[in-house]
Amino acid sequence: MKLRISALLLFILCSTAQETEPSKESESANLKSYPAGKLYEAKLLQAKLGYAMEDSFTEALDVSDALGFYFKGLANGTDPVKAIALFKQGLSAMAKDSKQLRKRTLPKINKKQKLKILQKFNFSKHNETLYGKIDGIILEIYEYKVGKLKQYGIVIRPDNKAGQYPVIVYCHGAASGVPIYTIPSMAKIAKDGYLIVAPSFRGEDLFMDEIIGVPNPKSEGSIENLLGEPLDVLASGYGALNLPNAQGKKFAVIGHSFGSGAGLLALTMSKDIICMISYDAWMTNPFRFYWERLAGAYEGNDKIGLWGSWEAFCEQSSKEQLEGLMDRSVVHHAERITAPILMYTGGDKYYCDSAYRISHKLFAAKLKAANKVFEYFVMPDAGHNFVLYPSRNPAQKAYSMQKDWLKKYHPSRKAR
Repeated sequence: MKLRISALLLFILCSTAQETEPSKESESANLKSYPAGKLYEAKLLQAKLGYAMEDSFTEALDVSDALGFYFKGLANGTDPVKAIALFKQGLSAMAKDSKQLRKRTLPKINKKQKLKILQKFNFSKHNETLYGKIDGIILEIYEYKVGKLKQYGIVIRPDNKAGQYPVIVYCHGAASGVPIYTIPSMAKIAKDGYLIVAPSFRGEDLFMDEIIGVPNPKSEGSIENLLGEPLDVLASGYGALNLPNAQGKKFAVIGHSFGSGAGLLALTMSKDIICMISYDAWMTNPFRFYWERLAGAYEGNDKIGLWGSWEAFCEQSSKEQLEGLMDRSVVHHAERITAPILMYTGGDKYYCDSAYRISHKLFAAKLKAANKVFEYFVMPDAGHNFVLYPSRNPAQKAYSMQKDWLKKYHPSRKAR
């Protein structure tokens, strides 16, 4: 109840703050011609309509008519009488029964996908000084295609030409290429007896940061905010299974943030993912992130701003926006998942009401209702990026559980 009241106030306060900003003289004159009561009524109805849509977003209902009136009301902000009428029409639309949005159509998957190994590479001394030394491991750059898009990634495997190892796909956080500071952690997992592939997603450079003397090609396409990226996960996973050093017919996924969101959606599209470890996945329920952004709840500290194409997304029709959210929602496709999931979110007190935590709570409820195998942990005193600090207690505890999870569902070559 506290959160809902806060959200309602945010609608009003955010909108009022926007009205007090300097505007064109004609707009100011237009606003002055209306009684203050009408301006307040328009703001109140805007907040009421936005709040009324919250639960419908949670259940992925088609409220495109109401959402359309909401945007039209905002567009008529300098004419509060028109805005009041439009917001009232939106509230009337919300009073009608709404159907759930259609589910995402399963894509065609190429299980004969190939990864083309381009070259080996090494960490520079500078990188080793910053992030740790890597030994007994082969690092390689690979090229792969998803549809017509040429993309890139890296292979991390034990230095044993004759060895064959079960496959793990590592899905990095932040839509900016594979972070080189994650490579030592992946190498440590590989040394236990795994072949790891880490794709850069469409529209990204291969590496987030430079490795001196190593090429950094850019993957084709553009960032799609979890619409196309799950296909990149699957292409890398199936391609890895066809490498000579790979073992088995299924692969595991480990992901963080943006990459974890992509990995979880990949689970809804394939039964060949044997298990997953998810670290604070981004946008498990994009409807929640969308609603908070719509409500003005975003203040830069919840990473909703990572939705870089937000403005372009909102230029679509209301129906297209809602369908786009549904296509990106693992929460509303939880019944399709067959792989066991070990998942975490940060438990920092400043993080408790974040879209991440609220979405994960709903996701866990959906998984439980569908009788899926999963374990969900909120890590005390940990933020969104806790897994990126391997020397700290939250990450060490999670790594220990991760190792047990892999041993149970996807044992390494050494453990077999």
